[in-house]
Amino acid sequence: MKLIRLVANGTNQFNNDINADLTLKPYSQIALLNGNFQKKSKTLIINSQNDTFEYTIGTYTKTTAPLQHRTIDSDNFQDFLDEIEKVLNESLSTGNSNVTGMGFTVKLNDSNKIKVETDYGFNTDPYGAMEKINVDDVGNNIYAKDSGGDGIANAGLFYPDNSLKVAYIPKFGSGFFRFQLNKLTAGGAGVYIGLSDITGTEMSGSYTFNTSKIVYGIYAENTGTNYKIITPSGGLSTTTQAVESALNNDDDNDILSIESSLGEMKLVVYNKSNPNGVVLASQVDAGTLELYPIVGFYDETDVEIKKLRFTPEDDSNVNGVRSSVSLTLSESLATTLNPPTQTRSDTGIKTPMIFNFPSLNVAEFLGFNQRTVNQSPTDDFNIKSDNSVFLIDTSESYIVEMTNLKINSYDGLKQQRKSILNLIQNGRDSTKSDFTYQTNTPIFLDLDNAYPLQVRNIDCRIVNSDYEDVEIVGEANLTILLKEKGE
Repeated sequence: MKLIRLVANGTNQFNNDINADLTLKPYSQIALLNGNFQKKSKTLIINSQNDTFEYTIGTYTKTTAPLQHRTIDSDNFQDFLDEIEKVLNESLSTGNSNVTGMGFTVKLNDSNKIKVETDYGFNTDPYGAMEKINVDDVGNNIYAKDSGGDGIANAGLFYPDNSLKVAYIPKFGSGFFRFQLNKLTAGGAGVYIGLSDITGTEMSGSYTFNTSKIVYGIYAENTGTNYKIITPSGGLSTTTQAVESALNNDDDNDILSIESSLGEMKLVVYNKSNPNGVVLASQVDAGTLELYPIVGFYDETDVEIKKLRFTPEDDSNVNGVRSSVSLTLSESLATTLNPPTQTRSDTGIKTPMIFNFPSLNVAEFLGFNQRTVNQSPTDDFNIKSDNSVFLIDTSESYIVEMTNLKINSYDGLKQQRKSILNLIQNGRDSTKSDFTYQTNTPIFLDLDNAYPLQVRNIDCRIVNSDYEDVEIVGEANLTILLKEKGE
């Protein structure tokens, strides 16, 4: 019996010379003992020529920030999808009602097809779903502290733990949480709007405006003071912006808004002097925290808010049922101020809907046949790739075929004789690039040589079940055994 190692480099074709006398007696036998190779992964190079996406949804047209310049393969493919999702979400703006309260998701489905989907947080008054601690509706959706005294932050509005809603952050899309002052005194301790990384229940009845409870917030203490804010980078600080208008029932009173827009968290006040908003603070969010909305009241006397509005992250399903457009709050702000709003319709108002990949090769790498995808007018923008995405060959088995030695073997699929040495099963995860085969009981097959055969080289190849070449990188090895019949 003879053992021969065959080697190929960067190819599925094994062409090995035998620099020794090797004569096979008639009807010798051959078997495969083991083998290994690494399947080639499809790659995509991202550079300055193909690093941005562009899309149009309704009246909103945007080009994303550039993707990281690198080579994409099977090892970093999921990270690449996450990056695409991130740049798409960070391109959304609360300045356009067509995409306010919207977030992109980019993922592989069970069929290995890429899905680019949008979810929406409906612009609603969240009061009815919120826990109300010492807070009541005093009429016409105007909310105020109803007990607990003045100067103490023991009254709040927040979602209960069993039905929490999460605010948008730039990593996941654009949205807002806001209210309008209905009245505020010249003294006193006022009211604030905030986002917290702990739930209102966990605050245990104390809703003080401080950095241990609030991650982002705007505090209107009284009309004689400037706004106070909290951000992760700046902590608690006093701004240069004074409370401008807080007259009883005035529709042009100040609006306090926390917004996720264009890749940043923003604290914005809309007032008569700045109807389009003055940004008190903005910063890039780390994207590591879930943030829950809260309104905290200090005073029971002469402090009221109205037009409480919230677009929660992915509120597209309510009780497991697709929400209808009628759940969207249709409101007339009745004000000269221009805070964020939202447009939703099932009658095609968001048209056109166009998605442009950076280049055709990026589109094809992600399974799409076209660089530009046009979607029929609808409420939600959702597209799915034409083809499944496999960056490596995921076959469970491969054929080792001899190309210069004839073997008495037959292929039922091809319905003809083929010199099949073995059908080898992958001993590793088929979705990984490395392939290994090992047997403890090699199966010897008869060579078709009626006469002694002098062998100077041994040629074979590794193919898939359709006899297509397998793309291989690096060194590949096969170990074969040769013996006389009956040995």
